[in-house]
Amino acid sequence: MLKLIRDSSHNYPWLLKSIMGIIALAFVITMGWWGFGEQRGTVVASVGDLTVSHEEFRRAYENTYRFYKDKVPGEFKDETIKQLVVDQLVDNRTWLIAAKNMGLTVDNDDLREVIMQIPDFQKNGTFDPEIYKRLLAANHLTPATFEAMEAKEVLSNKAKMLIRDAVALTPAELAEAQALTLRQTESDPAKAAAAKDRAVQDVLFQKQQRALMAYTESLKTTIPIKINREYFGDGSLRQIAPISPALHLGADRVLVIGVRYDSAARAAREHDPPYPSLAQVAGHVLNSIFLDSLEADLERLQRINRTVSLIPPQQRIEHGVTLRQVDALVISPSQDIERIAARHAHRLPGPVRFLLRGIGAGRRAGANLVSYLLFEKPYCRELISLGYADAMMRRDELLDFLGVESRS
Repeated sequence: MLKLIRDSSHNYPWLLKSIMGIIALAFVITMGWWGFGEQRGTVVASVGDLTVSHEEFRRAYENTYRFYKDKVPGEFKDETIKQLVVDQLVDNRTWLIAAKNMGLTVDNDDLREVIMQIPDFQKNGTFDPEIYKRLLAANHLTPATFEAMEAKEVLSNKAKMLIRDAVALTPAELAEAQALTLRQTESDPAKAAAAKDRAVQDVLFQKQQRALMAYTESLKTTIPIKINREYFGDGSLRQIAPISPALHLGADRVLVIGVRYDSAARAAREHDPPYPSLAQVAGHVLNSIFLDSLEADLERLQRINRTVSLIPPQQRIEHGVTLRQVDALVISPSQDIERIAARHAHRLPGPVRFLLRGIGAGRRAGANLVSYLLFEKPYCRELISLGYADAMMRRDELLDFLGVESRS
């Protein structure tokens, strides 16, 4: 193969350069770009001397994403959630700096008291250490990590409380709040007094919120704040564990739709095959990038599932093991996509077909590369029809895996 590439580069240098340029351009154009990155190591943002790690950003993003998905109807943009999370983490760091300037601290007794009062960690109104460990393990957290996060939250809340407690209503604001209740006709004196108190508290709360916002915004003008942004390409180019993101988001079931034809009957081995073309080699390279990593990750998932099944649940909780059983259902095409691509290769634009023929993609053996470059409607429609037919063949299995009742 090296000899073939070397001969091609000498005899047809323009052809080789053109082909490589087209392939590179095709991948660059089809890449999706987005996100906050890990620029400068693992730091997403820096606020003064404090930083926001990529791990903390990821955890906050996953929690916020789940909240919006479960509680907020309709669609929401992923980029909007990321920006919201970054803003919240920057505000948190700003209040930690404010707490330091105020001389505030959090001791172990304060932290212990706050954690013991969290209802999710209680049983019959009393803090339960086993529930505490079990919930942390389910959320992939160790007690040390959670307590460090909670300490920051308690410290920032202390600073906010000092600002809120310093806010009071002026006589004019108090009179305005009380005037709101005079418009309401309430014959019961007790209810009238309660309504007047609520009106005063509402006005006070609004003034406190404005004070908190004004304080943090003024503090930000004196603190250097840097958001490290970075653009990302198609994750398949370097994502060696494609199932990993879903698992980090808390998935316990994964539906994997593959694109590699898994045939039990293998073609007979040729005793004197022709010399492999550049198109064949390029097709194998793309398969190693986009397909092999998925199969390796599935094998890793199955191996971890077997390991976890051998560890009693109680021991996993006691030792802080966050591994869990994850079910996976894999659907592969019932037809060879490479053959389908070969049938539609003539639909590519003329100049592209000419260039691809020069590296052997015009033959059946080079159709693998063509399958990555074809986006013509008839080809895509045939793939959609194939996917639908394969899904219907395993309809009952899919419905059972997704927990959906059949309506047939």
